[in-house]
Amino acid sequence: MTEAIQRPDAYIDDDGAVAIRAYAIGHCSRSLWAALNEIDHEGFSDYIETIFAEGHMHEEAVRHQLVSEGADIRDQYEVTLWVIPGELKIVGHLDGYIDNWRQIWENKALGKDGFRRFQNVGFDAYPNYPWQISVYMIATQWPALYTVKSRDSGEVIRFVLDKPPITQDEINAKAIGVYTAYKNGEMPLCDPERWQCGWRFLHDELEEDEQIHTVEDPYIEAASGALMEVREQQKILKDKADELRDDILKLPVGKHDVGEFLVEIKTITSRRHDNKKMIEAGLNPDDFKKESESTRLEVKNKGEK
Repeated sequence: MTEAIQRPDAYIDDDGAVAIRAYAIGHCSRSLWAALNEIDHEGFSDYIETIFAEGHMHEEAVRHQLVSEGADIRDQYEVTLWVIPGELKIVGHLDGYIDNWRQIWENKALGKDGFRRFQNVGFDAYPNYPWQISVYMIATQWPALYTVKSRDSGEVIRFVLDKPPITQDEINAKAIGVYTAYKNGEMPLCDPERWQCGWRFLHDELEEDEQIHTVEDPYIEAASGALMEVREQQKILKDKADELRDDILKLPVGKHDVGEFLVEIKTITSRRHDNKKMIEAGLNPDDFKKESESTRLEVKNKGEK
């Protein structure tokens, strides 16, 4: 079992300070408050523990790859970011320092679907990740090399972050909000729920009269926006394709050598049922229809009719 599972998301450290785990700072504020108050959570399944264990194995594979490229990597190193000196801190463990590249290194290992999601929208697929790496970057004042490895194909995504994706002000505000709620004995408001939250039973429910099902999933939001952009590009491309097709169809029927391309224009005859004639013959057209089901997806901007 990894340290991330052994230690709570938030706890009172031996020095008396409130400590929030770096991997958990992006979690819902209410779940962090619950961890501080030692409220029992639903815990991790054996499957999740296996995923954490596999993560270390894949981390070593990426480490060997980086070392073969000349990276001088120091082993995992504890990082502490003090928010209120002596009172509130965020703690975590880096995957490594690459001293000769002057970069900190963080690696994630994802399954087939998770890796595809990250390829599609990056950090929007895993909103906890940018919070964690931002803590490390702010604490060390170093840029970061970020790697994401597919546990299935072995493919690795890598990129360099020159500045933290989450600002220090945002991190401080989040941590202080949890700290203040804990000190005042008041449960804070829910942030958007995060994947595998162990305290889902504390989260707010939808109002009974609410007609729209609210989905707190940043990946679905990002994927919806990306799909709209792709469809807009498809529309533009289709319009352009129709224009070009009309121009080419000015040629007569037949085969044409147009330089680098061979263009063939031919007339195709298709047959379909004539419903009127079928009725006149005493037949019901509906008897000859074949039913099928398909899924229709509609995505539009809020307020758009």
